[in-house]
Amino acid sequence: MRSTLPVWVAAVFIVSLSGASAAEVSEIAGDWDLAMTSPVGEHSLKVSFKVDGTKLTGLVKGEASMFSPAYEKSLEGTIAGKDITFVFTEPSQGVTLTFSGTVDAETMRGKVDYGGMAGGEWSAKRSTASGKPDTTAAGPAL
Repeated sequence: MRSTLPVWVAAVFIVSLSGASAAEVSEIAGDWDLAMTSPVGEHSLKVSFKVDGTKLTGLVKGEASMFSPAYEKSLEGTIAGKDITFVFTEPSQGVTLTFSGTVDAETMRGKVDYGGMAGGEWSAKRSTASGKPDTTAAGPAL
């Protein structure tokens, strides 16, 4: 008679891994401060993510600059484990920006493609105004 213990141990391990991934995925929901490089310099954006399974939706808010008026655009993307991809169309030039990268707890980073015409890098950190506690700040002195 063969033992089924190894099969059960493997099944529990796989289920526990998939549960951890689901928790990681849902953790990116909320507001983020994003900085990116482009061929014309550095830009800051406010990004708000909503998560439904592996599907991302949300908003990108850009401040007015000499190249663009202030804007608010919808984004769409996916999240799988620590890998994230999202896109939105920049309004002043109509260029679709594609962001790909990785999530690491309260930060993200990766590459951005400017409609196949150029590329750059981006990074983001959770916005302290998002309602989640900022665990990197020092507490009050006692």
